[in-house]
Amino acid sequence: MCSAGSALRRLAQEDDAYALPKRAEQRLLTHVRTTLKRYEWQFHSGLDLAELLDPFLLAIDVGDTRHHYGPELSAPKLDHNHFPPRKHDTDDYPLGEEPWIAAFFRQWALDYEKENGEVQEGWGVWSMKAGNDASWEWPYKRIQAHKTAGDGQIEYLVKWVGQRHLASWVKGEQLITEARDVYDRAHGLIHTQKDV
Repeated sequence: MCSAGSALRRLAQEDDAYALPKRAEQRLLTHVRTTLKRYEWQFHSGLDLAELLDPFLLAIDVGDTRHHYGPELSAPKLDHNHFPPRKHDTDDYPLGEEPWIAAFFRQWALDYEKENGEVQEGWGVWSMKAGNDASWEWPYKRIQAHKTAGDGQIEYLVKWVGQRHLASWVKGEQLITEARDVYDRAHGLIHTQKDV
């Protein structure tokens, strides 16, 4: 099984519509390396891994992310038969607007899982990472809603990456501050001192 970078280059050789400018390819592969390193001690199934590697799905500001990677990566799939259909969380993207790179990662991750089997030895040894290391946080796609808990703190309904965890309510400090702040501004939320 080849790396994601090799598979991407092979796809571009087969169909030049998927060829990327060097800068976009470098940025994407840097994202892949950074993401894999950040979550290296977690087990992710093929579908989970594909969602994790999708540069747009977990983006705090999708517009900035699209600008960063360029229009070549954020374009919808060109050939709907080239990649497997999205069957999990079909509401992640409007119909027909899933970026082709998301579908590519899904194909690559499912092929990788099929070839290598499903090894569920994730989470590693907890003592190998610092207790406050963000890599122990399970990645989430987006905040879906909020409420005020009985103790007066704001809680958020979070949609997690992959199929393992259903959406659940979490406290604000469990979320990436920048992402929570974007949601809060969009919904006019103001935190009390004990919320922060």
